[in-house]
Amino acid sequence: MNQPLAKDSGLKTELSLVQELVDRIIEGVQEGTLVPGQRLIAGDLAEQFNVSRAPVREAMQVLVGEGVIEFVRNRGARIRKLSVKELIDIMEFTEAMLILGVRLAALEISRADNKAKLEHSFKKLEQAWASKHDAEFVAGIHHFHNTVNEISGNHFVGFMYKRPHFSFFNKQLAGKLPGAHWDQYIDSYRRVYETILSGDQHAAEAAFSNHMQWAIGILKSYLPKAV
Repeated sequence: MNQPLAKDSGLKTELSLVQELVDRIIEGVQEGTLVPGQRLIAGDLAEQFNVSRAPVREAMQVLVGEGVIEFVRNRGARIRKLSVKELIDIMEFTEAMLILGVRLAALEISRADNKAKLEHSFKKLEQAWASKHDAEFVAGIHHFHNTVNEISGNHFVGFMYKRPHFSFFNKQLAGKLPGAHWDQYIDSYRRVYETILSGDQHAAEAAFSNHMQWAIGILKSYLPKAV
């Protein structure tokens, strides 16, 4: 995050520079150098990344569209802090989107080296689980689903899940999930993994949907109790 970008010497297009700035800001959120609620000042970011203010402002506008940054009247730009209700809403949308990847991956699992890819990805997820570091574990889940989406062959679902908003969302999800449910969480994902590996699309869909509904239930426990 603190490493400055090289000055634009004509080798970078303006579009690629803006995208790199978007990626670096997202990396800052993932690494914890930028935190929800933190104010962002274009001049400070421009100095930090050794670029002009114009591409920084464009990158910030991109991230406003992605729901990562918000402009607050009389306060400028800041990293959004998602409410529990917003996290639940995104989880519900994520289930609807990723279940397509899960179903198609089960159908495609016997092709080429797809089984080996999935096995490798799940081993990385187990390693992240063993660390008992919630942000690392949630990042491992994100990587697992990127692999599932790749296997599915549906480029659009893969493209959508790699959007900046999901990395940002996952970072804020850590701390609430898995919470006190480490063992149950990996067991639940193991069922998803094994049913995809078996090629049974219906069992894979059911396992993933059951997992997501259970995880959403955990998030709902953080909502204020009705009086």
